[in-house]
Amino acid sequence: MSAGDADWAAQRLAQRLPRFLAVGAVGTLIDFVLFVSLQTWVGVPTLAANTFSYSVGIVNNFVWHRRWTWAHARKTLGAQFAQFVVISLSALALNNVLVLWLAPVSGAAVAKILATGIGVGWNFFANHFWTFRADAV
Repeated sequence: MSAGDADWAAQRLAQRLPRFLAVGAVGTLIDFVLFVSLQTWVGVPTLAANTFSYSVGIVNNFVWHRRWTWAHARKTLGAQFAQFVVISLSALALNNVLVLWLAPVSGAAVAKILATGIGVGWNFFANHFWTFRADAV
């Protein structure tokens, strides 16, 4: 990779990150509000509430990342969604382990916040370099 290519790649990465964070913030808000609502008002157990709320966030984020964050990367919808789901489910597994591990010590809401923060980096880089890779069009 030449210096010019490296500069271009870094610039593209820097352009995508704010969009990724904006989409992720909305998805995380949906996830968090749904999680707390299910657990607090409906009485859904922690793991079930976390899995469901996280899944709703996955769908929201995929739609917006495909349309806005990485609109240039047009693989077939099914292939792209499958890759996005693989990455998201691996992050969900990590998220669930961390929530279950941290909740007894810090409370469920704090555990959820910490677990979500850890998953952000994994989701961005895995999706940027695999799911929505520019040369995979």
